[in-house]
Parts: sequence; C-alpha cells; structure tokens
Amino acid sequence: MPTYETPGVYIEEQTGPGVIAGVGTSTAAFIGPAQAGTLRLPQRITSYEEFLAEYAVVVSGVLDPYITQPRQFYLAQAVRGFFQNGGSRAYVVRVGTAAATTWDVFNEDAGAGGAQVVFRVEAATEGVAGDLIALDVQPANATGAAGVAAAVANAVVTAVGGANLELTFAAPPPFRAGDVVTENETARAGVESVAGNTLRLSQPIAGLAAGNTLRLANLILAQRTLRLASTVGLFPGSVVLVRGDDADNPGNQVEEFAVVQSVDAAGFVTFATAPARTLNFNLDVAPAAAPVLISQEFSLTVTPPGGPAQAFDNLSLDPVHPGYVFTRVTSPAVRLVAPTAPPTTAGYPDRLVAAGAPDIAVHGANDDPGALGLGGRNGFQAGLDALRDVDDVNIVCIPDAAAHSECLGIQQAMILHCLAPGLKDRVAVLDSQPGALPDAVELHRQSVESPYGFAALYYPWLQVRDPLSRTFPPGTMFIPPSGHIAGIYARTDQERGVHKAPANTDVRGVLGLERRLSDAQQGPLNVNGINVLRIFQGSKTVVVWGARTTVERTINDWRYVNVRRLMLYIEESIEEGIRWAVFEPNGLPLWQKLKRTISEFLTRVWRDGALFGDSADKAFYVRIDEALNPPSVRALGELYIEIGVAVVRPAEFIIVRIGLWDGGGEVTER
Repeated sequence: MPTYETPGVYIEEQTGPGVIAGVGTSTAAFIGPAQAGTLRLPQRITSYEEFLAEYAVVVSGVLDPYITQPRQFYLAQAVRGFFQNGGSRAYVVRVGTAAATTWDVFNEDAGAGGAQVVFRVEAATEGVAGDLIALDVQPANATGAAGVAAAVANAVVTAVGGANLELTFAAPPPFRAGDVVTENETARAGVESVAGNTLRLSQPIAGLAAGNTLRLANLILAQRTLRLASTVGLFPGSVVLVRGDDADNPGNQVEEFAVVQSVDAAGFVTFATAPARTLNFNLDVAPAAAPVLISQEFSLTVTPPGGPAQAFDNLSLDPVHPGYVFTRVTSPAVRLVAPTAPPTTAGYPDRLVAAGAPDIAVHGANDDPGALGLGGRNGFQAGLDALRDVDDVNIVCIPDAAAHSECLGIQQAMILHCLAPGLKDRVAVLDSQPGALPDAVELHRQSVESPYGFAALYYPWLQVRDPLSRTFPPGTMFIPPSGHIAGIYARTDQERGVHKAPANTDVRGVLGLERRLSDAQQGPLNVNGINVLRIFQGSKTVVVWGARTTVERTINDWRYVNVRRLMLYIEESIEEGIRWAVFEPNGLPLWQKLKRTISEFLTRVWRDGALFGDSADKAFYVRIDEALNPPSVRALGELYIEIGVAVVRPAEFIIVRIGLWDGGGEVTER
C-alpha cells in the first residue's frame, strides 16, 4: 500500500477483473485418410484451398485430394462441405497406415552397451520411395584438420617494480590482458593490463628479476582459459581435440577432449567445466610445435533418388553451436527427430557421431487406407488422441466412419473422446451408414447413445456432383452429411448464436438426398433422436429437419443439440473468464467480484436470446455465499459457485388451435 504524508487528493488507477469473453463455438475437427500431409498432426486451416495445399497431390497439373481406392473416402468432400456451409476454421488430422523410412545415426561408443542413437533421420514423406534416399555421415573440422594453435609468446624483462607487479620490457611485450604467464612454471600470475612497454601482473611471481624471460604458462589441469593464435572455426559448444606436448613428460605427444564454453575477440577460449580437463600441455615450445585445438564436427549428405546430393557440413550435437544439427539440416527429402532415449554416454570420443552410411532402421510403407482401423498407431483413435491438446475444437467429425466395417466402434470412440476428463467441450457429429433404411438407422442409433447429449446423428446421405466425373452432364455421388452439418453449426452460431437450433436451414452445395422421407417416416426417427434431412414437396432444397442429440430418450435436459452446445459455451466461457481468481484471497471481496463478473456475462447471454425470462433475474441466478462455503470448505482452499440458467429450447412442435366463432358458441376443429 502507498504511504500518504502530505494532505491532498491522490488518483490511483484500479485494474478490475475484466469481463468474461465468450469462447468460440464453431471450430470443427476432421479426422481421416488423405493423399498427403503429416500423419497424426492437427493442422489448422481456414479455407478449402488451404486443405488442398496441405493434403492433396498434383495429378496432371491439378490438386487432387480424393481417395477412391480400395473404396471411396470422404474427408475432402466433408471439409469442402464445411466451408461451403459457413465454416471458417477447422483442424484436420490425417490418419493412415503409411510409414516413413528412418535411419538411426549412432555415436562412437564402443562400451559394453554398444553405440547409441544420437539422432534419427526420417524421410519427409511416407512410402517405400524413401528407401531410395542415401545418407552419409563423415567427420568434419570447422577449424580444419590441422586445427588452430595455442599462442606461444615470450619476452625478456628489463625492469621489475611496483611491489614486483610492474614489469618493463625493451619493446611492447607480446602479451594480452587475461594471459597466464610464468618464468619457470614454479610460479604463475595473470596479466591485468598491458600499456606500451609496461605490463601489470595480478600477483607477484617469486624470483622474477630483470634479465629473466617471461613466457605464456603451460595449460594445466586447473586452467580453463587459453589464448589462441587464431579462433577460426571455434564456437561455444564446439567439441575440441587438444593435441600437444605433455607438460609433465616433455616430448610425449598427448591428446584430450574438451568443450568450448566461450570464445572472445581477443583470442581467448574458455573450456566448460564438464567434461573436466585431465592433462597438462606444454607451451614452453617453439610456435610451430604449439598445442592445437581441432574442432570435432561431422557432415551429413542427403542424396534423394535422382539427386542432387545436399551436404550439410560442420554439424554439432550441441544446441548452442551454430551448426546444431536439428536447426541446420533443412532438406526437402528428410527431417531429423530426437531419439526416444537420449544417449547416456558421458565422455569423449564416445559421444561423437560415428562415420559411415547409416543402415535403414525402418523401411517405408505406402499408405493403404483400406487397412485403416480404429486402433493402432495410425488408426482413428490415434487421430482422436492427437486432438486432446487442441483446446479450441468444438465439433468432431470422422466422415469415413459411417462406411467403415468398424463404424460403431469408431463413432463410440468419438463420443468417449468428447466425454473424456479434461475435455467435455465438444460434440460429435455422426453419420448414418450408406444406403441404410429407416429401421437400420434406428438400430444404429441405439449403439451411439451419448450420456449428456455429446453427439448427434444425421440421416440420410447427401447427393453431390462427383468431382472426378468426366461425363456430361457430370455424374453424382452420395457422401456422409457430417461435414456440411458442421458448417451449418458454424453458420447458425455466426448468424443467430449458439442457442439457435441448427435446423430448419438449407444445406448448401448439394443436389439432393440418398433417400427422401415423408412425415410418417421421419416421426419415429425424430422421436428416437435421429436428425433427418428433408426435401419437402414442391422444393428442391435440402433442409435440416431435426436438432436432437443421441441422449437417452427419457432424459429431457440434453435432448437438443443447441442446449448441449449452449451449456458448453457458458461453462467454458466462465471457466476461462474467472481463471484470474485462482489463488486470490477466498473472502467476501472475491465472492462479490466473481458474482458481478459472472452475472454480467450471463446478462449478455440473456440479451442475446439464449435464456428464458422477461428479466435477467428470471433467466439465471448466481450464488456465492457462506452457506456454500463454510469455514471447513474454505480451509481446504475451495470455493463453490452455484449457477442456474433457464435455457431456451427450440419450438420443435408448433400446435395451432383454431376453430369457428360466431360471436356466441365456439366450434373447435380437431
């Protein structure tokens, strides 16, 4: 709190909790096999053209998204119908049995466990054609094979002064601030500064006198910083092989690996503390025999069928290195993925990449949509699982489920997905089976009952032009209605609101229906929660003439699609809109803020016509009080809010009572 001392008026801006913004309600998700595209990865699209760009293949110069073998598949038609009928945003998840060729690249570990995978190369497209890609891994050195040499320098001291810290030379000495210098390795000191012919040490070197030769000190175990004659090819993250004369056994050449932590413009390189240096290197040698640092990179060459080869040089496994393999390798033929189990090898050279042509670990496989089922790594269930973390999906469609031998299992999986813990924010649009008679659809409906109304079933199929027909007039085909229905959901939400039943509206982009039903035929279907598409006498327009969910017939609360979706809208909007209150003090001020915030949101919902009542207090109530939240509840860190809403249900049956009236008696026609 601010402290006020001088009398006066002080203005303070207060930031309130804000208002609850309604969440989106009309983002659809489509799951199915496609001609192209990444498997099991939800991709957001905002037009049918984006769908074609991602999931179609080029045939005779035209984008073709249609799969007709071993049977007709309907993902492309469903997505097109969605956008034709008012949809504006969707996610597509491609599923299929295709597999990409993969190669495992190993390290040099020759221990008991053998070499370990450091990264995996995967063909960019699935199929057996990936088997024809050739890979080659070879060692590389950004510093060049000869490496870069450590600096070697010496100069004769002409005078020692300033408490043995100031050294004078006949000419400017060949040292730099940061160097470690010595006279005979029995004592060492750092160079603090060099100015003209004068050098200042960080501490005195015992026994140093005029006439002695000062030189750069050996690279010893405790020393992490070293000046080089050149730092070309060295970067943070570089693995280097240090090769030179053993300071403990002069004349004996030794080698050691280290990792570069930093390189500066003055020529100094600093090694990381891990892996630790273990050897000492002699700098009391001629410059030509100075220790060298040879960076240890590798190259990856990718040669697709027919070439040309694409080479990536000086790659590294360290993410801070500019040649980090996962960012440097950008090939249209392959992509890189991290191993499922990171290597456990700790030391060098075992951690370095092994050279050679990697063997194919997994061969590619062409897609076989006919073998696609509910389960398996690439099945429809995998597509549903991929949608779990996509928060803004509201409508789920699998247009190829209805014609599948596992139709009921796939559609039941859709319902379970919508009911899964942590979700319950989306509904499933289900298709009847192709060519089904009304009696068969009623049996179908019994198998896709959805608790709390999280699914809706539509019948019959739609008639559209066959996009692959080359006859005149063009041939036609029948497709499942779910994509078009999802578009109608979106259009109704935009034009009227989520509370309006997505019914008594036209289906766009269609020619007709697989089957025309009469009122008498529709009646039993409607009572059983099957939404029928109709063409009425004297019209050619296909209209949606049902708005029921597949909830149990005896349950009235969740009978209608718009009621189910309206409640999802209200629930998710409130959930996201009051998240700011988590961890706030659980007292009366918080309760009042929450009540105002929620009431303001529900008032807007009521004004939009979604709640019943001639005033807001008759349309909803919000209760947050001490009876709901006694001390025992508050002690657990919990806050309970009770909300009741009077939703508007559709006028599914309009009964007009009319009779004759002659001013006295009344005659009613029945």
